[in-house]
Amino acid sequence: MTDEKYMPPKVWTWDQESGGKFANINRPISGATHEKDLPMGKHPMQLYSLGTPNGVKVTVLLEELLALGHEGAEYDAYLINIGNGDQFSSGFVKINPNSKIPALLDKSTDPHTRVFESGAILVYLAEKFGEFIPTDPAARAECMSWGLSQFLHGEQGALLVASQLVSCAPTYQAKLYAASQCFDEARHVEVFNRYLQDVMGMSYPISPSLKALLDKGLTDPRWDLKFIGMQIIIEGLALAAFERQRVAAMDPLLKDIFYLVIRDEARHVTFGVNYLEDFLSTLSEEEVEDRAMFAYEACVVMRDRIINTELPARWFNISEEEIREMIINDETQDMFTNLLFSRVMPNLKRIGLL
Repeated sequence: MTDEKYMPPKVWTWDQESGGKFANINRPISGATHEKDLPMGKHPMQLYSLGTPNGVKVTVLLEELLALGHEGAEYDAYLINIGNGDQFSSGFVKINPNSKIPALLDKSTDPHTRVFESGAILVYLAEKFGEFIPTDPAARAECMSWGLSQFLHGEQGALLVASQLVSCAPTYQAKLYAASQCFDEARHVEVFNRYLQDVMGMSYPISPSLKALLDKGLTDPRWDLKFIGMQIIIEGLALAAFERQRVAAMDPLLKDIFYLVIRDEARHVTFGVNYLEDFLSTLSEEEVEDRAMFAYEACVVMRDRIINTELPARWFNISEEEIREMIINDETQDMFTNLLFSRVMPNLKRIGLL
């Protein structure tokens, strides 16, 4: 330590790069670093992206729109190599001054419409072509309320499981962490409930698949299965879903809510992975296989949790089971589910259940 008082400079300058493999994909300053025009194709939509989860979302929606017969969704896709700094070219910065992929240029409008951030692009395309999002304000509010209601019920379940772990976890360290998670989950329950009641004005009951998984975790006496079901499966999937919703949310308040909840959930998942990694290594092969089967069944249930069958069944006057089969058998849903479970599978592998 030194007795000299630190005085921040009036104008901060970036003296050097931080180093490392990904040091050049972000910079503390904005604007283009070099002159380079973007390629331009013949189709209405010009997509500048990369095969990352955020980048793939837009491609999935465009392909789905084309499958529905929307010729205006024809697009030219161009690779933006963020490792080489393509996102800092003058052409890309004109479309997205944030220098983040994906970015979209709609040439069918005059003047051309630029859209950036994956959530904004998805909403823009859905509204432009009148697909995948209700146009009626009441139906749209219902759709949003259903999704937020499931987040609320998931947080209620996490609160109950965490409270059980306070008493049944085997070590003081785990009990103390479970107690702190109770505080986190209680805050989450309160904020989602207040948003649904005060802003949306409606809420929906828990989906049957989510209830089934929570019931299994709450009634099983084995503490480690509670950890696997909650900290790895539910919290891991919730973390991916919250990140996706934060990008897509148009309400600044909701964006802030998701941001703060994500910080808590990331901490919960990390503790669960670290704690279970050590514990599961002490079990027999048969015991590990039993936990792996539980994790598999939980993943199947959680796959169904993210499928909204209640509202489409009401809107199209067909059964929820028919809606469920249509969605599960759709290739786009497979891609979407894979994006969400990309947060879960690496953790299952790390703790030894894959």
